[in-house]
Amino acid sequence: MTLACLVINLDRSPERLQSARDRLSASNIPFQRVPAIDGRLFDAQSAPPVDERAVFRNMGRSMLPGEIAACMSHALALRTFLESDFKHCLILEDDALPRPAAWDTIRAAIDHLDRHHAGAWSVLHCGEVRRRICTRARGCTKHISGQRLLQAHYFPMGAFALCWTRSGAERFLSLHRQITAPFDNQVQNWLCRQGGGFALSPGVFSVTDAASDIDGSAAWSKPVRGKSGRRPVRTLAKQRRLWTNRAFAVLRWLRAWG
Repeated sequence: MTLACLVINLDRSPERLQSARDRLSASNIPFQRVPAIDGRLFDAQSAPPVDERAVFRNMGRSMLPGEIAACMSHALALRTFLESDFKHCLILEDDALPRPAAWDTIRAAIDHLDRHHAGAWSVLHCGEVRRRICTRARGCTKHISGQRLLQAHYFPMGAFALCWTRSGAERFLSLHRQITAPFDNQVQNWLCRQGGGFALSPGVFSVTDAASDIDGSAAWSKPVRGKSGRRPVRTLAKQRRLWTNRAFAVLRWLRAWG
């Protein structure tokens, strides 16, 4: 078995699950639900350890409960994937909106990556997000169902539609036993340094206009994220994180052209 699809959804959000089921069924995408950790009911004592020093170094602020819950939810989805027999897994948040032929496009991209980047790719970003510092994937001389397949040296933010390899999921979980940043930041930091990130352009998933339901305080909205635990060093931490990731990405971009 090659490709699974998991959808992260809260127990208290059956209407969002039904909406996701309707959208995915219309696109012929089979999926399994993964119960999300609820940010409103978050119990810090039951959470995996958060490396507070690393969080402040990365973000210049504390983590919101919903951000921690989101990290835990994605980690649970990755473990669920690894307990299966599938080789690859598309992990979606329940507001992901597929575009026409999304499933077939992802399967074609996986086939190409397995043939030309076997053992060297970890995550394929399938969402419509901003892309920077990319090169065309090796051996990809034509578009895949109208999309370009890119090696994303500067891996995009946003974790609403990520396709993982088994080895990528295993490496990520082994290296992130402690939470050091919001999930999308952790993935970006890791792939900018280690490589193995790819992306479709344009992406085959967008998001609905529904607000995040994992965190009662809307952890994914930039105004709330920015105000939470604000400290004078936040801007410095952000700029250091961004420029460090860009430096690693540029080095990989130069190697790809060299």
